[in-house]
Amino acid sequence: MRPHRLVLLAGILAAGLATVRAELSVRARFPATGATQVCPDVPLRLDFDAPVLLGVAGKIVIRDGAGAVADPIDLAAATQTRLVGGFLLRYHPVAAEGASLTIRPHVTLGYGRTYTVTVEPAVLTAADGAPWTGLDAPWTFGTRDAPPAAGASSVTVAADGTGDFATVQGAIDFIPAGHPGWITVTVRKGVYGELVNLPKGKDRVILRGEDRHASVIACANNAVFNPRHREMMGVQANEVVIRDLTLHNLTPKGGKQAETLRVQSDRCLLLEDDFASFQDTLRLDGRVAVTRCAIAGDVDFIWGGGTVFFDHCAITALNKGFLVQSRNGPERLGYVFADCTIETAPGLTRFVLGRIDPMLYPSSNVVFLRCKLGPGISAAGWELDRGTDRSQAGSGGPLPPSRAVVHPGSAIVDNAQPAPQVRFWEYRSMDLSGQPLSVAGRLRCSRQLTACEAASLSDAVAVLGGWRHNP
Repeated sequence: MRPHRLVLLAGILAAGLATVRAELSVRARFPATGATQVCPDVPLRLDFDAPVLLGVAGKIVIRDGAGAVADPIDLAAATQTRLVGGFLLRYHPVAAEGASLTIRPHVTLGYGRTYTVTVEPAVLTAADGAPWTGLDAPWTFGTRDAPPAAGASSVTVAADGTGDFATVQGAIDFIPAGHPGWITVTVRKGVYGELVNLPKGKDRVILRGEDRHASVIACANNAVFNPRHREMMGVQANEVVIRDLTLHNLTPKGGKQAETLRVQSDRCLLLEDDFASFQDTLRLDGRVAVTRCAIAGDVDFIWGGGTVFFDHCAITALNKGFLVQSRNGPERLGYVFADCTIETAPGLTRFVLGRIDPMLYPSSNVVFLRCKLGPGISAAGWELDRGTDRSQAGSGGPLPPSRAVVHPGSAIVDNAQPAPQVRFWEYRSMDLSGQPLSVAGRLRCSRQLTACEAASLSDAVAVLGGWRHNP
């Protein structure tokens, strides 16, 4: 073969070898092999030299020092569950993101133990097709000798394992039911991809982020995945403060009901937090104060049967839909928004402040005091529905065509029906520049308040039945 042909062939081979890697390899393990004093609730992580995809089969097995299986994870299993604050919830124990594989065991490991992790090659594949033959050395680490001292008034959560716990739920599980005094859980900067639940009996807890925008709890949960507990975070304990955190339900649009936070308790303060989801961002029952928070969503994304006072909150409607659905009874106030800003996404032309089916919830109460409203808010402002609960759509008989309006994915709108007890109230609404807003086209059964009435409803302590929260 002539010399120039040999040079050409060598160039072709070199180019081919440069584009096909021999094998996917692990660059780091967390915890590192041989690490000690590891938090027992730590999510495990493998970092690779290239992006990876999650497989549909393969097993991850965690064994203790005696060789007994502490947790088997089988990717071929149809359902994976974990106990979260007393609720058995479906969840994803293994996730691939970029060049990392994160493993969240079904159980919390024990203190003062040694563990070894094995990962079958079928658990993942390289995004570019390069093979992975598995770990080239044992993955072994030891957990901390003991939990924080009993009776501790504060604990720290750190995703990098430098705190008392590596997960928010791990810290909550540590808190004893019926404990005296207050306990503060500080969540350091990091992203915590977990479902969280604070159960009954674990009252007087302050859950506080180190940084409002950098201390993030973000995970997907919804009515398809966990029909009875579809929220990302649940609170059943009384006297709870959640502050300086970002909470985000990662369920995509169209993924059914997916609350970011559900409060089923009394005296809960949400202070300077960011909340985001699409449908049903906040479901609030009981007495709740929401102060200087940012809230984003689209369909009834603030709702429930509680008495709630929103103070200087920034609310964003992501798509056409509805802000509030208040299911309070006649004996209590519903949702009061004082000095809040409600903006709509660019190009949005129809967004409703509040809606209700008056046949199901005749005493629904929603109040807006001195709020700035974006241009996408509908002129009527409010809406009366039949079949707000979609299972009851059409109840009450058919409507004449002139009175029946159907929005895609919504209930039947019947703004002409009588609703004498519904309390849709408003006072001095403004546009985003602070200029008075015309309310001439508002729904007939809604009402503009007097200055005296607005002053009474501006008192958060009075609205919340004497509860004096301390922001």
